[in-house]
Amino acid sequence: MIAWRYVLLVLYHKWLVLRFGLEVGGIPVWQLLIHDMSKFGAAEFGPYRMRSVTGKDTPEYRAAWKHHWSNNPHHWEYWVRDGVAIPMPEVYVREMLADWNAANRTYDTEPLQEWLTKKWPRMNLHAETVRTLRPLAAKMGLLVP
Repeated sequence: MIAWRYVLLVLYHKWLVLRFGLEVGGIPVWQLLIHDMSKFGAAEFGPYRMRSVTGKDTPEYRAAWKHHWSNNPHHWEYWVRDGVAIPMPEVYVREMLADWNAANRTYDTEPLQEWLTKKWPRMNLHAETVRTLRPLAAKMGLLVP
C-alpha cells in the first residue's frame, strides 16, 4: 500500500509539472510528460519511497538523489562540471521553474519564495542561466535573489 501512495504522490507532482510547464510555456508537451520518469526506475524508486515514509536522508536516498539530478537536465546540478556551472538551455530553465513550483506544492510546507531564498546561496548557476531565469520567475511572482 505504501508503494501506491508514493506512486500517486509522484504522479501528482508530474501532473503539476505539466500544469506549471504549460503556464511557463516554451516546453514541449512530450518533455513535460516524461518529466521525472527516472523516479520509477530501480535506482530511485526504493530509496525515494522509503524517504517518503520515514523522512530520513539515508545514504541510499542520497545516492538516488544524485542519480536523479545527474540524469535529468531540468536540475541545475546537471549543468555543473568539475564545480563550474555551464549555461542551461532555456527549455530546461523553464522546466526547472515548473518543477520548483510543482515540488513546492507536492512536497514542501514553506512558501516557494522562502524555499528559493534559502536554497539560492548554494545553487551554482551560470550567469546566463540566471539572466534567463529572472524574468521567467518574475512572471510567476517569484523574486530570484
